[in-house]
Amino acid sequence: MQSMPTQKRYSPIPQTLAYAINRNHTMKTSYIIKSLFLGLTLTGMAACSGDVDKADYDKAIVTPAVLPTVTTGDVVVSGVAAKATIDLQIPEGVEVSREGFILSTDPAAPLADASNKFYDFSKVKSGEQIAAITGLTAGTTYYIKAYAYVEGAMTYGETKTIVATDDYERTTAIDIDFTDANALAAAPFSAVKLGESRQDFEIEPLDELGFRGYYGFVNTVLHHTGLFQQGQAAFGSNMDEGLLTYELNLTNVNFPEITIQGFNIAAIFGNNYPTNAGDFDVYASAAPITTAEELAEAEKIGSCKFSTDPTDQTFELNQVTCTVPASYTGKVYITIYNKSVRTATLVNGNLGVAIVGFTVTSLQKKAAETPAN
Repeated sequence: MQSMPTQKRYSPIPQTLAYAINRNHTMKTSYIIKSLFLGLTLTGMAACSGDVDKADYDKAIVTPAVLPTVTTGDVVVSGVAAKATIDLQIPEGVEVSREGFILSTDPAAPLADASNKFYDFSKVKSGEQIAAITGLTAGTTYYIKAYAYVEGAMTYGETKTIVATDDYERTTAIDIDFTDANALAAAPFSAVKLGESRQDFEIEPLDELGFRGYYGFVNTVLHHTGLFQQGQAAFGSNMDEGLLTYELNLTNVNFPEITIQGFNIAAIFGNNYPTNAGDFDVYASAAPITTAEELAEAEKIGSCKFSTDPTDQTFELNQVTCTVPASYTGKVYITIYNKSVRTATLVNGNLGVAIVGFTVTSLQKKAAETPAN
């Protein structure tokens, strides 16, 4: 990704979706299961459902008489990543709240062991699903098994052994040039405004934001841009709820990771509006998202949260790196969502965001080395 020139030079802070969770090992009903799911920070290839609340924790737990059937399918390694298949069969009347894989470097480790990583699907469904297992270390042996969690019990598939290799490398597949307005306009981006929004994401020069010679996708109505540096630019009192979508062709793009960089519009005003950060979310879908209903059904794969501390390096610029779920083939639509709500007093809401970087990387097999003569 191109480095954005700023008056304050900050190093990009990537945020990944490589999630890890610690839990104690148990197959049968136990308060340990409930406490392990309570208050933990889950990380995985996609956002997981909310933590079990205290009232739910305090209820008596009854092991279900019927449990789902979990099968660990094929696990195909590509260097330091793998695609793993789960087959989950859910009997009628059984509610499965979590589904995914457990990865460890020790096959005998209890669930609370720090070596365990959980890769959870964003949505539970009966049948097969494929997960992208990333962040492996070349030369390391891993043990992976599918799992499902129901009220009071966990069920597992068989454990499979894989070894990460060093014959693949991550390369840049797409790097959008934000210094060229024509190239930016020709890229497969599309913008949609939801509800009563007046403004969708539009290409704007960022000279007044301190990015001399750069352009960005901005989803807020800006006035008097010449006064930006004095903190006196004006905003209309309205709500702008915008979607910026990139159509990504997945041909020859393996285990794609997408890094999106944003500029927090509130940072223009320094200490005046530190709590009005233009955070944005990232979604993946098989078709373009054009309505709020479609957005609600899409798969959330990442979020970019700006700091509310003006002295923090991520108050102005921040970025998020998202892994595209392995279930997408051929084509996937990556959508950036930001909702800016501005009133005369700027209470609540945020001041919007400028998207200033978009890069896609891919795992590719290394070229064979030519033997020395």
